[in-house]
Amino acid sequence: MQPPKARVLVSFHQVDTRFLDPLETQLRLLERQGYVHWWSRHDVVAGDDPSASFATALVLADIVLVLVSSDYLANDTCWSVELGRAFELHDEGTVRVIPVLVRTSRWQETPVARVQFLPRDGRAIACRERDSAWVTVAEEIALAIKHWRSDPSRRFMGFDPD
Repeated sequence: MQPPKARVLVSFHQVDTRFLDPLETQLRLLERQGYVHWWSRHDVVAGDDPSASFATALVLADIVLVLVSSDYLANDTCWSVELGRAFELHDEGTVRVIPVLVRTSRWQETPVARVQFLPRDGRAIACRERDSAWVTVAEEIALAIKHWRSDPSRRFMGFDPD
């Protein structure tokens, strides 16, 4: 039996939509290999309640990618509803939060500083040669997803569900 697909939720501020396409492009191979199922606000269909759809997707997610920028951190909904709830689930051990620094921001004194973020050196994607930066980020995300797939009962290192 093949391991289940990781359900990956992407949380971002609408200003940072331009970063969503290159991320999904770099990670498309994981989808083709049957490793992941993606969800973002772009998947809300007409007639759906966007807040309820996001809340449901967040509870069902295995991995939450947070595209971090000053706009994301300044937005009340992103800060308290999306990031706050994602870290509650992270602390419960039911989801892995992976922050991706897309634009320069003061993230060091926020919840994202608690976990390993990408890129690892703390320089935002917008401050780099973007193609190579996205490849590096995609490789790290792929490793996290493959780790999750190898033993979904242990969401991340150090968490023992027993």
